[in-house]
Amino acid sequence: MSTSTGSYFELNADECMSLFLELDNLPGTYQNPQAPDWGPLKRRIGLIEEDFADRFGECFYATIEDSVASWRVTVLPECTEKGSGFVVWFSNFGDMASVVVGPLGMDPGKWDDLDHAVEGGALSPSEKECIETSLRSHGFVFIPKKYCTGEYDGRHSTPHQSSGYTWWERFFSYT
Repeated sequence: MSTSTGSYFELNADECMSLFLELDNLPGTYQNPQAPDWGPLKRRIGLIEEDFADRFGECFYATIEDSVASWRVTVLPECTEKGSGFVVWFSNFGDMASVVVGPLGMDPGKWDDLDHAVEGGALSPSEKECIETSLRSHGFVFIPKKYCTGEYDGRHSTPHQSSGYTWWERFFSYT
């Protein structure tokens, strides 16, 4: 599946849902595909961290235990032009990345996508460009939050799942 819309690799809503359903059915566990090779993913995330350090200064990535998104790159609010900060979440599935703009990026927040964050004054155009360029150049599929807000109706059930559980939580949260 490949579609290029805009200045970086991004899928439309239908393509995102097709990808979600395909990845949801991979062999393995709810949290990890079968026999993942984490080395290349960790190296690519390290390159993104370097890109962001060049642009924003202080940033870091943290490993998250027991999660469907084992890595994230956080840029602290005080390091951004608009003072919002952001987090890029990397799914354990399909080289997907999603960006949450706002303090510590824990909640998918109020920004549907990076354009809305720029329009709302939470992210500068040059910060958006840095994020897009880095994700594109390191081979990630960018998944805007607006395509992840639908209620999860895939094949898995988890002890954490409740009414209102979304596709974002399925692929980008601590679940």
